[in-house]
Amino acid sequence: MKKKLNIHDIAKLAGVSTKTVSRVINNAENVKDDTREKVLKVINEHNYHVNIMAKWMRHKKTHIIIIFVGIDSLEHWSEWRSLLIQKMIKESQSRNYRIIVSASAAEKDSVISYNDGFNLLKSGMADGAIMFDSQPEDIRINYLRDKKIPFVVFGKDVRYTDTTFVDLDNYQAGLLGGQHLMDKKNKKICILSGNDRYTVYQERIHGCIDAFRKHEDVHYIIRPNIFTTEQAYQAAAEVIKNDRPDAFFVLCGDTKAAGVYHAVYENHCKVPDDISILGFNNMALGQFLYPPLSTIDQSINEFSLQALTLLLDIIEGKVNETKRVYIKPKLIERQST
Repeated sequence: MKKKLNIHDIAKLAGVSTKTVSRVINNAENVKDDTREKVLKVINEHNYHVNIMAKWMRHKKTHIIIIFVGIDSLEHWSEWRSLLIQKMIKESQSRNYRIIVSASAAEKDSVISYNDGFNLLKSGMADGAIMFDSQPEDIRINYLRDKKIPFVVFGKDVRYTDTTFVDLDNYQAGLLGGQHLMDKKNKKICILSGNDRYTVYQERIHGCIDAFRKHEDVHYIIRPNIFTTEQAYQAAAEVIKNDRPDAFFVLCGDTKAAGVYHAVYENHCKVPDDISILGFNNMALGQFLYPPLSTIDQSINEFSLQALTLLLDIIEGKVNETKRVYIKPKLIERQST
């Protein structure tokens, strides 16, 4: 029977160290192109695959991270989230980790119902998790916390004081955007928001309202649960028809703002002369709308770096205290406000 090669055999055949082979396998960036090509050629010629179980037995780590995303969010996956997870995958590879994205839900029994990621964690086939779409009563956080599995919440955990999370300062983001619209002398604002169960949107709205309260004769309406560009268009068209606002603050993202532009122009109004539009997330799309979209930026690079660093520090035993990191929002002012 032909001998099954291990990483040491591959290194010897390629004339490199085992560490270099490991870097190539994990797609790390600090490998010369010719070296990478040489190692990959040997790997392909000998049909070599990493034995994750053997790796776990040796090191008690699999170098696999689970990213849990809300099952409800899969149908309305945002561009910002796609770019963020792409960035996290690339960053994790540079640190010799792999990422698996798994659907989950905050409700009771979700650990059983949506079980791919949780099965890996239960069996020791993953080292930790990053949790998206958290809610105040979140069964997933309870489970990870009770089982002492390393995890980081992407967003604020409002229930526990001993969990680590990274989040945008969403209240400040809402306040920043609301104040900007006030500075532009808008008096009648329509807020388009996302899932009203999520803390992120609750805090953004809270910040907006506090900005409005500092000024007299300001009126606002809120349209929650806007998940698609079409829904944003329909909501904006209805609001314009019934009681035209001075401005829209699209808390649910720049791609939804494109639908608002369409509703504004369809009703023979101009941006920003008749109606101002302020977006959220600072997606590339906003620069190509006409006029270019003012927006609130939340740095994808900073988010991905902070979340991964926090989790890997916990997994690798570098920290044992709770850390809570808030990303500072930034107003990107263009010509739509």
